[in-house]
Amino acid sequence: NHLTTPIAMATTEYITRTLPELSEHKAVYEKQLKAAVLKTAQLKETLTGVYEKLEHTSHHLNTVQGIRESVVIRNQALVEEALELEKRNREHQRDVERVDKEMLEVREVQRAEEADYGERLNETREKITRAKNNYSPAALAGREKELSERKEKLQSEVRDLENELAGSDDMCEIVG
Repeated sequence: NHLTTPIAMATTEYITRTLPELSEHKAVYEKQLKAAVLKTAQLKETLTGVYEKLEHTSHHLNTVQGIRESVVIRNQALVEEALELEKRNREHQRDVERVDKEMLEVREVQRAEEADYGERLNETREKITRAKNNYSPAALAGREKELSERKEKLQSEVRDLENELAGSDDMCEIVG
């Protein structure tokens, strides 16, 4: 029987004496282990919630990033469109200025033509007035009278010259 040896007895005595203390430690450790398992389960639950929130936030951030990128692209398109509109507006403004200049030139030509037309119209009116005055019944009657008097005068002069010629023929016969 080897268990009765002093080492075995001391060991048995030591185990017997420390066993209640070890049992107490075991109970404390079990409580601490249960508390740690419970705390781990709570932490796992919290971490799962945090992970879900992070996942949701990540999804939201991706959505926001996509929106931001589309806004940036749209803004670039709007800037390009604004630049194109500004370019077309400048071209249109140049066209308007060119047309305005051409209209001024046309107006100047029209004014010159109207002035020339006015002068020619006045000249024509003066000619018409002179013709009316020259060929009015009173003027024609006056001219007719004047021409009749002149005709009579010329006829009288012709008769006088004929008489002189006839008289000089008689003188030629006498001298001859």
